[in-house]
Amino acid sequence: MIRVVLPAHLRTLTHVDGEVKLDVEAPATLRSVLDALEAAYPVLRGTIRDHVTQQRRAFLRFFACEQDLSHESPDAPLPDAVETGAEPLLIVGAMAGGADDDAIVLTHVLDAPRETVWKAWTEPERLKGWWGPRGFTSPEYRIDLRPGGRFHACMRSPDALLTLTFDAHEVGKTRLTVHHAVGGAAAAEREMCRQGWAESLDKLAEYLGKGRP
Repeated sequence: MIRVVLPAHLRTLTHVDGEVKLDVEAPATLRSVLDALEAAYPVLRGTIRDHVTQQRRAFLRFFACEQDLSHESPDAPLPDAVETGAEPLLIVGAMAGGADDDAIVLTHVLDAPRETVWKAWTEPERLKGWWGPRGFTSPEYRIDLRPGGRFHACMRSPDALLTLTFDAHEVGKTRLTVHHAVGGAAAAEREMCRQGWAESLDKLAEYLGKGRP
């Protein structure tokens, strides 16, 4: 029995309270669990992964046993604790709510040590390798990390407040949290902002996944 926890908006869509329990033939994988989930709740088709490409939607993440499985192969076996039902598979929205409704909060577990992630954010040449949504370029940066210094990039929101948190997650991995206050921005602008950050974090994961020191 596989236990799945859906984000709030998908629980509302499926009229589900609490966890979803699915019978999935071993060995369970992300693909087989999502297949079973969509078979049980057809309304979810296209909400978690693309109809055609089967790629994960940019604003969702998969977690289990304190691991970010979002970038794992969909055919990789899930942790034993998930297969036995001891731990749930978490499908998490990239934006977390809370008291601060004017902020976008994203957390991404990166397959690189904290020092390397810090360099990717603070060294201009490294920053150019991943910053911005796909298809965009960011040719100019000025970074001064001294107290009172500035971080200037070509892509910026003049009314935004951006806070980055780098936490050691596991050996050789970093949990990066982006807190981007967007004030009274319209819903469409907030969605564009969230999409931009989600794609940037995906690109950062790809950049760091190339084994850069």
